[in-house]
Amino acid sequence: MPDYIRSGRMAGILFLVALGANLVGSELLDAIVIAPDYLTATHARETSVILGVLAEIASAIAVVGIGVFLYPVLREHSRVIALGYLAFRLIEPMITVIIVLASLSILALSQQYTASGATDTGQYELLGALFQSTRDWALMIYILVFCTGAFLFYGLLFRARLVPRLLSVWGLVGAAILFGGALIDMLVTDIPPEAYGAVMGVNEIVFPLWLIFKGFNTGRAAP
Repeated sequence: MPDYIRSGRMAGILFLVALGANLVGSELLDAIVIAPDYLTATHARETSVILGVLAEIASAIAVVGIGVFLYPVLREHSRVIALGYLAFRLIEPMITVIIVLASLSILALSQQYTASGATDTGQYELLGALFQSTRDWALMIYILVFCTGAFLFYGLLFRARLVPRLLSVWGLVGAAILFGGALIDMLVTDIPPEAYGAVMGVNEIVFPLWLIFKGFNTGRAAP
């Protein structure tokens, strides 16, 4: 029998850590590595880039922790879904590695550009566009992987009634909006991530707070 209280609290804390670190990392990196003057600005703001990368790594570690702490709880209700959710949580940090490497590649490119004093920016812009595109696609794929795991997670919570069903439905709706928005952003037209990520973003604050202070509703949990 898993320790529902401890698992819930630890997962809740890690949810908040992952969200906070991801927001910090994304804000720091997006303001630099995709800026119009990234070839010169990235090297000049190297410390901010490193801090952003470290924040992304911290978020990735927290994500793994979420999967590990929630696995024993979810396994009590569905071993298959528990394994699936853990697998998707482990895939997320792998994609984060690509995002981090692309960001560091842009930093290295900027350093080389600045050191060479190049006047012909053509090849540097070509490489920079490649690194930026890699990072953008990795971010979109990350969102799709995250949403797939969220469908499994909140679907099981809804069925087992481990939390109030309003929270489960909120998570499912937020994941659906995020998933659909990311697909449109990737394949149709650019959409600000804030436009399709807000519903899930607020859920990622409210839900972990519920886990920390209220915990799982074991009295109504159904196997």
